[in-house]
Amino acid sequence: MSEQIIILGSGPAGLTAAIYASRAGLSPIVLSGNLPGGLLTQTSTVENFPGFPEFIEGFDLMERMKAQAKKLGAKLLFKNATAVELSQDGGPHVVRFASGEPLSSRALIIATGSRPRELGGPGEAELRNRGVSYCATCDGPLYRGKDVVVVGGGDTALEEALYLAGLAKSVTLVHRRDAFRASQAMVDRVLSSSIHISWNSTVHEIHDPAAGRVTSVTLRNTQDGSLTDLPCDAVFLAVGHLPDTALFAGQLNLEPDGSIHLANPPSTATSVPGVFAAGDCADPVYRQAINAAAAGCRAAMDASRWLQSLPLSPTKKEESTMATQIQHLDLENFEDFLKKGTVLVDFWAPWCGPCRMQGQILAELAEEENFHGNIGKVNVDEARDIAVKYNIMSIPTLIVFKNGEPDKVLVGLQDSEVVKDALK
Repeated sequence: MSEQIIILGSGPAGLTAAIYASRAGLSPIVLSGNLPGGLLTQTSTVENFPGFPEFIEGFDLMERMKAQAKKLGAKLLFKNATAVELSQDGGPHVVRFASGEPLSSRALIIATGSRPRELGGPGEAELRNRGVSYCATCDGPLYRGKDVVVVGGGDTALEEALYLAGLAKSVTLVHRRDAFRASQAMVDRVLSSSIHISWNSTVHEIHDPAAGRVTSVTLRNTQDGSLTDLPCDAVFLAVGHLPDTALFAGQLNLEPDGSIHLANPPSTATSVPGVFAAGDCADPVYRQAINAAAAGCRAAMDASRWLQSLPLSPTKKEESTMATQIQHLDLENFEDFLKKGTVLVDFWAPWCGPCRMQGQILAELAEEENFHGNIGKVNVDEARDIAVKYNIMSIPTLIVFKNGEPDKVLVGLQDSEVVKDALK
């Protein structure tokens, strides 16, 4: 049986759509995606979302949206779609997970957002999560007292540089032009700070993959082509975003930049009947949380109106009971925990938004009736010796241990299907 509506993505667009769809009695299913809460969870202080005169942390704002959606009846699943089958006849549309398990719905709202743009130069891929990061609020505290580089010239880059300036020994902001494109307020704050700016520069290469960590960057001057080596311990890339729409290529009409084509704006309807799109995945211009939320509202209303003439039969799903206990690990009990056979250890910290999301995903996995794995959590701030022993350079990091030895390492936020596959 099909759900009435599935929402792909849990950022401002997806959760706002869930709120409106819930109030319309549509019992929406929200799939969290690769980054539950969206990119806003990686933002520090949000100053421009209406209703918060004292400002609010991005992670906290998304937690409030999620709580509101759940209170109204939305069902949130910490899962990531790996394939979709869109019916050109108006449904049902099928979403599949890594396990191959299908979930279908009459209407589908795509709110998959965007993903960080990569530089694509030497050393970037090899050193990702080894000093190359796309999220200062996630990984910045791991480089306290270190020398770091931030690449970019927009609001995100400047915000990350300012955040890191309160943690790192030094911050160098690399920008390819001689003027920032960020808001004037943000520019003024950076220019009056201790941040060093390398104007008219690009990152030519990141060193050193052979060392397994970032040791320096080679900068190229855009005016004369000269190369300069700059020692550093981490590189934070903030050079824009790309719409996260690869899953729909060949099934939906896409714009040249990869964003989803909307058939008749301001309607959120796409080229496929019963499929709607909202947020950064369909907005190459504004890319603001408030715009995404507004688009999510429109998408839910559009989907509701589209569904009105169709026979609706929502599926009721039973709640399962807790089958696995998640254990807090420290130096005293870590070795004993590894003796349990195949175990999963989550390296995290309370200041890391994605870590808290990972914790929720693992808690939901533990509640699945047919899951009986052993899960432990190591707070890297409290058990730094364990983190150092296993060379934890980015969090969250999940390590599967077999017979006391590391077997698989998963760096970054992972959905439940990936975790279950790793434990097989």
